[in-house]
Amino acid sequence: MKLKSKLESSILLWRWWSTRNRVNAGERMMNGDEVRSSVNYYLLELGGKIACPAQSTISTPGFVVRDSDGSALEAGAGIV
Repeated sequence: MKLKSKLESSILLWRWWSTRNRVNAGERMMNGDEVRSSVNYYLLELGGKIACPAQSTISTPGFVVRDSDGSALEAGAGIV
């Protein structure tokens, strides 16, 4: 996957999850256009500031499972 696609995917998931958290906290839900606009904003903000090796073929995904209080229950990472 190209760097731009990785960046777009990461920002989309981040903004989507942030919207979910805000709704759970009782705030207004953003519509699709607002989420898209937010993603585009961060792409422009971060796009020129992120660099990675051109030949990088290793990905290290990770996760953290949290309870309703935000305490970490489980975490993991691996190499793909």
